[in-house]
Amino acid sequence: MKVCDNFVGRKSVVSQMNSDELWDTLPKGTTWWNGWWDDLGTASIDTFWKQFIHSIWKDYPDVEKAHGFEFWGNTLHSFKSKDLGIHKDKDESLFERTGEIITPDFGAVYYPSPMDYDGGYLEIYNEDSFDKVERLAPVQDRLVMFDPSYYHRVTPIYNGVRRAFVVNLWASNLPEIGRGNEVQ
Repeated sequence: MKVCDNFVGRKSVVSQMNSDELWDTLPKGTTWWNGWWDDLGTASIDTFWKQFIHSIWKDYPDVEKAHGFEFWGNTLHSFKSKDLGIHKDKDESLFERTGEIITPDFGAVYYPSPMDYDGGYLEIYNEDSFDKVERLAPVQDRLVMFDPSYYHRVTPIYNGVRRAFVVNLWASNLPEIGRGNEVQ
């Protein structure tokens, strides 16, 4: 696991990243991007979110050999009083169809919003054991990179709104969302 505080480092950019206007440009649901190295002619870094993915992963070893990225925004409100239960990130379509679990190689969670809410901690469990847990606060401008095949969850939000941008790198396997054309 790697935790990078002050990942963006520029308060004006971090503030913009928390704006409703920018979050409205994020596609609803999970989106697939083949990556900037894609030779299928769709390699342009044509959105803010793709630029941000590039800034996160550009120095990752052998990233150009990966299949691509799945990404989404996650907004949790206190009035809904729900958490993201214990889970592994996985190829959701394959799991729903067959029960088989195929996980991405690496994941990243970025927190653009100030921590003016209660709860919303990221808890990562030690492999498949629930004996040990690492609990990370969702600090503004923090990037957490970890193995999403480990069980993890987000604790409930008790007050306020928590935003996170999530992106998984698929290198070893190609999930069903990544097959065919890139989702726009």
